Amino acid sequence: MPRGIYKRTKEQYEKICTPERAKKISDTLKIKYASGEKICWTKGKKLSKKHKLNIKKSCKRGEENTSWSGENPSYSAAHSWIKNHFGKAVKCENKESNVLDFSCSGKSNKFQWARKKGHRYSRSIDDYFQLCVSCHSKYDSSPTTKICPIEGCGKKVRRYGYCEKHGMRFKKWGNPLAVKVHDKPLKLIK
Repeated sequence: MPRGIYKRTKEQYEKICTPERAKKISDTLKIKYASGEKICWTKGKKLSKKHKLNIKKSCKRGEENTSWSGENPSYSAAHSWIKNHFGKAVKCENKESNVLDFSCSGKSNKFQWARKKGHRYSRSIDDYFQLCVSCHSKYDSSPTTKICPIEGCGKKVRRYGYCEKHGMRFKKWGNPLAVKVHDKPLKLIK
């Protein structure tokens, strides 16, 4: 009887949930776990042949799995493949041998696998190297900060290729130099 749809009577609850029954189940599971026997979630359940076949297919690893994408994996597939085959990243290669243009600060104790620039996500260890979190964020960020192209502005680019102010003007009026003064026609700043 599904729980929540029907309310069990006190007699039904006492019949099903007895302390002797709970102890018996607990003792049986302890014996099975102690002997090293694996307890499958499908044990005792009636599954169709198609369902069993789908379970077997989904458990396969590598090329036999139905989700296998070959030599062009996605971001998450590539990172999980590297972690499964080569383990977690344990060092910063930039700190050891100055692989990058900047030196490692040595502040971070966490390490990550980073894809080398110009390489695709692939199943080759040559396309990746280990970096600490601070080096990885510096490596992935753009080397130069873009500045608003309007003369004399000098602020960072935020939206539509302009700074916040000029980007809003471009969005509203179609021109980053347009200014609307109260009750006067639209004019351009020189």
